Amino acid sequence: MKSVDLMYQTMLAELGQRSLDAAWTADFPPEGRFTPANIKGRKYWYFDIPDGHGGTKRRYVGPADDPDIAQRVSDHKRDKDDLRARRRLVVNTLTREGAPNGSSNQFRHKSLSAPI
Repeated sequence: MKSVDLMYQTMLAELGQRSLDAAWTADFPPEGRFTPANIKGRKYWYFDIPDGHGGTKRRYVGPADDPDIAQRVSDHKRDKDDLRARRRLVVNTLTREGAPNGSSNQFRHKSLSAPI
C-alpha cells in the first residue's frame, strides 16, 4: 500500500481541526455563556443561550476535567471578551465622530450625506 505524503497528511489534519473549530463556534455562539454545574460531586460544563423569549436554553457540553473542553471554554471567554472590547472601541469611535447618543445605526458618514 502506498503511503500518503506528510504534506497531505498535515493538510488533512488541519482541515479536520478547522472543521471542528467551525462546528464548535456554530454550536456555542458569543451570545451564550458557559456555566459550570456540580452534579453528584463532579463538575460539568453547560452552555446557556438566550431563547429570545426572556429565558435561556441550557445544553450539556461535557465534564469540566476534559482538557479539550476546558481549553475551548477558555477560548470562548477570550473571544467573547475580545468581541466586547472591539464593540466598545467602535461605539467610542462613532461617538467621538459625532454619532448621536453613541448609536452606530444613526451614524451617517459626511460623504454619504453631501449633495451630489
